[in-house]
Amino acid sequence: MITELITIPKTVAQIIGTLEAGGFEAFAVGGCVRDSILGREVSDWDITTNATPEEVSKVFAGKRVLPTGAKHGTVSLMLKGAAYEITTYRIDGNYSDGRRPDTVRYTNDLNDDLSRRDFTINAMAYNPRTGLADPFGGAEDIKRRLVRCVGTPDERFGEDYLRMMRAYRFAAVLGFDIEPEIRHAVKKNREKITRIAAERIRVELDKLILSGSHDAFLIFMEDLGSVLLPEITRLKDVPQKNPYHHLDAYDHTMEVFKYAENELTQKLCALFHDTGKAEVMVIDENGETRFPGHAEVSREIAYAVLKRLKYDNYRIQAVTAIVRMHNVAKQLSRFAVKRRVHNRGANLTRQLYTFALADCMGKNSFAQETTLPVLHANIALLEDVLASGEPIHMTELAVNGYDVGKALGIRSGEAIGDALGYLLERVQEDPALNEREALLNILCSREKG
Repeated sequence: MITELITIPKTVAQIIGTLEAGGFEAFAVGGCVRDSILGREVSDWDITTNATPEEVSKVFAGKRVLPTGAKHGTVSLMLKGAAYEITTYRIDGNYSDGRRPDTVRYTNDLNDDLSRRDFTINAMAYNPRTGLADPFGGAEDIKRRLVRCVGTPDERFGEDYLRMMRAYRFAAVLGFDIEPEIRHAVKKNREKITRIAAERIRVELDKLILSGSHDAFLIFMEDLGSVLLPEITRLKDVPQKNPYHHLDAYDHTMEVFKYAENELTQKLCALFHDTGKAEVMVIDENGETRFPGHAEVSREIAYAVLKRLKYDNYRIQAVTAIVRMHNVAKQLSRFAVKRRVHNRGANLTRQLYTFALADCMGKNSFAQETTLPVLHANIALLEDVLASGEPIHMTELAVNGYDVGKALGIRSGEAIGDALGYLLERVQEDPALNEREALLNILCSREKG
């Protein structure tokens, strides 16, 4: 039986038992029930009850009960350092903003409460004594591995437009299919999702990106990409007729996305690294396509979109830097590697070459055969330089600004900085020179010369 798959924590069982002892119904509800059936780790256990918030507070008199969402019937019970949300059975009113109900009305019927939820797999409730409440077939949909709306998709999406994105996110994270009626409704209503706050869209997008399901992401882009990420979907009209590509710019982007490391910065770089190609494409006399300056234009587009989606400055800086520099197929010398690390930092340099590998894997066999060996050699050289302890930054020199100023009889900060920069380049070329007397002699010889 499916109930045998559900295991609730002792504390949750105690909360349910306490509410029942007070004369009320209580169930674990929503995603926690779904994930328990699937054998997934449950992070939050939500509880629903026919007790009002005031009645919940009375039942748990002496405990800390916070009115975290009292307007919508939710309080948070603090037990042993953890918060447990307890929500009264409710019927939602109209959703005039396409996000939250304007009003809520309490009800004594659990099925009324479950009927307002988005998908059948999230509209189940469980009580250790009475078992599973599943009026809309969520357990069967879990068996079928299907995302299906409670009621009609048009109705559910009309209440909260973000549910359109949540359908694709659940399908991706859980490895489920999406009911065809959902996709049809999404395509019909997708323009409305632009009314949702960018922060909410970003949260769902990040979960979808990091789900690890490439096929689900492709379906999402097909159905919602033209509205949420048009800068990427317009690449479908950009051919790449040159010796290094076998796919158009959009399919190449999706292929790079597949190969990119499952980390947010890397995935975002994959999505935006060639967005500038739509603006700079030229076709030469031989019919080949070229994209002069596309990396810088792509950086500008990435910056604008990431700002629009309210990403933090750290993420924006990392993504835009890698996008601008992503063409790194040249064999580097040891000195050149040190200069890169000095100018960009070890972490960003590592991320740059990690992404370059994914970018190369999205190209044809000729590009891979000629470029992958160079990239792997540069990565090996980078790691060897970092492990060697050889000086890369001014702070690692055997002399400091005071030493330089005293030796040369100067006080100008600019002149001292110039001298230290010169010494750093010499030491990066030859680490054996990094001794105090040797460096001061180099400066004196430079001054005399």
